[in-house]
Amino acid sequence: MKTKQKTQHMNSKYFSALSISLVLFTLLVSGRGTGQAEERFEFQSYKQVLQLFEKMDYTEQSWNQGSREVPRVYLTTIPPLWSPKLSRQIETKMKKEIFFRVLAPLILKGNENIAVERKRLLKAAKQPEGDQQWLRELAVKYRVNKDVDLAVTQQELEQLNIRVNIIPPSLVMAQTAEESGWATSRFAVQGNAMFGQWTWGGKGITPKQQRKGKGDYKIAAFESPLLSIEAYLLNLNTNHAYDALRNKRAALSKSGKNATGPELAETLTKYSERGPAYVKSLKGLISYNKLTEIDQAHLKDMEPILLIPTGGERE
Repeated sequence: MKTKQKTQHMNSKYFSALSISLVLFTLLVSGRGTGQAEERFEFQSYKQVLQLFEKMDYTEQSWNQGSREVPRVYLTTIPPLWSPKLSRQIETKMKKEIFFRVLAPLILKGNENIAVERKRLLKAAKQPEGDQQWLRELAVKYRVNKDVDLAVTQQELEQLNIRVNIIPPSLVMAQTAEESGWATSRFAVQGNAMFGQWTWGGKGITPKQQRKGKGDYKIAAFESPLLSIEAYLLNLNTNHAYDALRNKRAALSKSGKNATGPELAETLTKYSERGPAYVKSLKGLISYNKLTEIDQAHLKDMEPILLIPTGGERE
């Protein structure tokens, strides 16, 4: 059983209001509330996405040659037909390439948003009175304070410094693969739920076999995979079950080192009831698939392109 936290979600299970979702998603990934909309790339087959990546030189060959630049190409929702049945028709190597290349921009974007918060936090910490309202909101978001009207104390600033920080992309990628079955789980396909996070108060997907004694929980559904990733990042950065992860990351940062996926994976014995076996599985995924390479990746300076699935796979 994973350690979950109660959260509220503005989610829809089946994304019937797709046009509204895309507008919200566009604003989210661009960081703007005005201006021209990003480019939309509609596709019916994963092969079309791979062709787009080929044109952008976002390929296995360029990666192996040392390129760590990742285009801002954001998948808006998991395609309905990206299912266990379809994925079994694709060779494993190709399936992994699609998964990693499509998810990498979203993971880097989630971390980029945190990096922006951290930069502002470090600046505000020097003169907290100058950005107090934003600090109060940040303190509530990262659960070091419950009241947005209360001034942020020095102790809370220290807690924010520990919590507001990125998670190594290699770890995020490994957990995404582990928790979503390479994005083929029912929760991923129906609700963009990449990490199987539980919710008691928001909309979500009811498991076929709810665990007795855990209440009427559901698997939180999200408007987009990016929102699922951001909820997961916030979970690791706030839940008491992951204090060890944050403390280890802070200690490494203090010594001038960047935390790696395998190092932080060792702290996640409470993420799953499998405990050490789960950690071993994550580290195996990272090692076998050489995922630490993505820890050196960065997003390309470009206007985002929204990947929008339309219909089913057509060969």
